[in-house]
Amino acid sequence: VVQADTTNVRALRQIGAADAVTAVVCIGTGIEASVLTTAALADLGVKNIWAKAITEPHGHILRRVGAHNVVFPEAEMGSRVARLVTGALIEYFALDDDFVLVEMKVPRNLGGRHLGDTDLRASYKVTVVCIKPEGQPFTYAESATMLGEHDLIVVAGHRADIERFAHTET
Repeated sequence: VVQADTTNVRALRQIGAADAVTAVVCIGTGIEASVLTTAALADLGVKNIWAKAITEPHGHILRRVGAHNVVFPEAEMGSRVARLVTGALIEYFALDDDFVLVEMKVPRNLGGRHLGDTDLRASYKVTVVCIKPEGQPFTYAESATMLGEHDLIVVAGHRADIERFAHTET
């Protein structure tokens, strides 16, 4: 562990930052320090720079000064919590802007039915990827899989289709 002024290229060089394969800039609200640190790492030739941004303009500047990947953890967590707070979803994972995986309880209207008899792909345009029968580990979902009322399922699909499906009778 070292303490250094990361906005100073010389200080970064002294701590060996130039030899790093990947650097992560997680400076909270100090936008100037975040930008200057990212630029200094880029000047040192670090090949893989990840940086945390507070706003879209901040992220844009970070990319311009050398960040290869910019993340918005507060905004992403806010969106995630907003989706989970409805109670329909247990876990939510966005694969890209429009395609997501969600963990949720089996909707009440599907309990006691075989997955193949539900026609979810045609009705909701979603795919059940796996299932966790009550008291058992997750396993692959197949058309012969019986959906239990207290089972958990992982469903893949486009965001709007998933949200529509998640608000069926759960």
